[in-house]
Amino acid sequence: MRVLLCALSFCFGFVQASATEEFAGSFRLRGGYDSNPLLAPKGKGSSLVSWEAGAAYGKDHGEWITGVTGEALYTRYREEGYEPLQNYRLRLRVANKEQNDISLDATTTFSHFSSYDTRSDFVNQRVHMQWVGGRLRPFIAGDLRLASLNELN
Repeated sequence: MRVLLCALSFCFGFVQASATEEFAGSFRLRGGYDSNPLLAPKGKGSSLVSWEAGAAYGKDHGEWITGVTGEALYTRYREEGYEPLQNYRLRLRVANKEQNDISLDATTTFSHFSSYDTRSDFVNQRVHMQWVGGRLRPFIAGDLRLASLNELN
């Protein structure tokens, strides 16, 4: 995942931007000490290093609008046996500009979280269609979701 984010940021640097495109990104690197990362009674502390990255890209294609957002967080502890904390999220969105009195919006989300006691994966597809040609604006929305959660108790 780290290689993918670096490659995407490198590629976006060579893409010619136009007035209909927007791109924003951030990166933060930090270090420190966590006195009890496992939240255990009389737990042992560990030094840590962490990075966070986020990016958003959007483009107006005339009749359609597309967007991509991504977030990543990775924290590694110095002590052996401490599982790194990982959190990744990618969201893709496509919407039209009310063509033929119909508004259509589709969003796909991928998410992964991993820590010492939790593993979670999530995929969601959401579609929203609305008739916008009159005073009454009925809509249809649908969600398709796949999620897995594994927690130690």
